[in-house]
Amino acid sequence: MNTELLKTLGKNASTKRFREGHVILRENETTADEMFIILAGRVGVYKNFAQPDEIKLTELNAGEFFGEMSLFLHKERTATVVCLSDFVILLAISRINAYEIFESHPELTYSIIRSLCQRLDESNQHRAGNMNLVKLFTDYNDGETPPVSTPAAEFFLIDPNVNLFPAGHKTYDFAIPAAPSVAVSKKKHKCPLCMHSFAAYAMRGTHVNSVVGQGKDFRVTHEGIDAIHYDVVTCPNCYFSTLEGFFKEPIASRFYVNADKIKEYKSKVNMCFNMEREINNIFAGYYLALKCAPLFYAKSESLCANLWLRLMWLYRDCGDKTLERLANEKAYALYLTVFENTNMKPAAAQQTCVMIGELALRVNDVPTAKAYFTRAKTFRQGNQALIGMAEEGLRTIRNTSRY
Repeated sequence: MNTELLKTLGKNASTKRFREGHVILRENETTADEMFIILAGRVGVYKNFAQPDEIKLTELNAGEFFGEMSLFLHKERTATVVCLSDFVILLAISRINAYEIFESHPELTYSIIRSLCQRLDESNQHRAGNMNLVKLFTDYNDGETPPVSTPAAEFFLIDPNVNLFPAGHKTYDFAIPAAPSVAVSKKKHKCPLCMHSFAAYAMRGTHVNSVVGQGKDFRVTHEGIDAIHYDVVTCPNCYFSTLEGFFKEPIASRFYVNADKIKEYKSKVNMCFNMEREINNIFAGYYLALKCAPLFYAKSESLCANLWLRLMWLYRDCGDKTLERLANEKAYALYLTVFENTNMKPAAAQQTCVMIGELALRVNDVPTAKAYFTRAKTFRQGNQALIGMAEEGLRTIRNTSRY
């Protein structure tokens, strides 16, 4: 943006400053008559902001703009815009002064028209891609919802040669007790890949605080339910799978390119989507999520580390020590990568150090375990509970002959 244009905007447009988390404008507002140009900072654009079906549409940075629909077409806001950086500085162009600004600086008008055309083109391509994906992934006519799968007691594997699982993985008979109805509910989702709407069973938010214990590796036990049996969400239409917290965050542009890489599993694995939890079905969900992670996420190491950690817990429940160790080694390597390549906040870094120390100890990498427990213990203003876990890990190294 040139100096002359800034001078004109300074005379005719007001400057506004916001802090991180501030809602600049809200979806469906009808009294709006301004558009905004971002001078500094970063904002997020959302549909259904702060609702269960919230969707993050995009992020905008300095030099980009938003709110033009309300300015030019007198329409209500179509999305919510929220500050994502520490501070955001905007230039607000109102309906009153817009004509003078655009008349004086046609280059600004051209820039806005060009950006609008790009957005329209991307929207058309995305819509066409979604239509192709729906056709690609579904065998049902007229938008029918796929039928409910067979009961969980029936095994899900159709093709015994499917390359979903690691060598040595078996059919397990670990029985999962039925969770009390007070602990489980259905949660609505819309698959970001095939756009299919569905409901999946999840632990109720009101039950999250019913913690009865936590292990050294941060496995939390809740009253009457094990959260890891519900952590993965799988779309019943296309089999896109991931941890619930990541379900709305994949990279949309990767969908069509990588769709066929998970489509093959739909004809080979018969997933169950009822309330009853079945261990083999749960394993399938986790391994589908591991297949999806590098295909649809830019930095998938953290997601994969979380998935392998939970697989370690599942194999432990099933008494499979060989694959428990494999999952431990995978999680350990990934957490190390994440820690070394991510600028974490102190609290997250301290917890990750404890996790790495514990995982290293379980695979007999004592020097690394000692180093990371020590780092966790010496964090300035560190969490006392985490310091206690680190000290316990160091005592284990000192007092156990095994180490």
